[in-house]
Amino acid sequence: ADVEIEWTVGPIPVDDGVPKEIINRITTEIDNKGRFFSDSNGRQTILRQRDYRPTWPLRTKETVSSNYYPINSHLYLMDESSEVLLALLNDRSQGGTSLQDGEVEVMVHRRLLFDDAFGVGEALNEQAYGQGLVVRGTHYLILSGSENSAQMTRSLGQEMYKQPQVSFIPTSMSFSQWQ
Repeated sequence: ADVEIEWTVGPIPVDDGVPKEIINRITTEIDNKGRFFSDSNGRQTILRQRDYRPTWPLRTKETVSSNYYPINSHLYLMDESSEVLLALLNDRSQGGTSLQDGEVEVMVHRRLLFDDAFGVGEALNEQAYGQGLVVRGTHYLILSGSENSAQMTRSLGQEMYKQPQVSFIPTSMSFSQWQ
């Protein structure tokens, strides 16, 4: 099964003084045992384990943000016992995770009012014309058996990356002059 989700978010209201993060969360019955996979810069796929780092013991109070990873093209869950795979493909770089078994979550937009002290040095409160920004995008979901899932995920990811960009500009030239 394939699903295309087009989303539009914004401007995010912050008149109440509360920062907001908008996510797309997909919930399934997949038993992924805290494991999920994300791409590395749109290339290699890397195993991620919730609340775990392979080279040091993870001790954190930031249980949500410490489990978010950059997602450039895809994030997927797999139930090894049933060989069912759920892949989410995105059309832009975003942060993603699986905070609960059976769930994938991708941050689509946020508007923060204070510096989070994680290196930016300012609040993430982008505006245009005095209002917060509006963002649009697309997520694709693939739910399938694992025998062809990797091929489907890779093929669709390449199609999304290499989408033609159509643009127009007015001209007074004739077609033969332009050619």
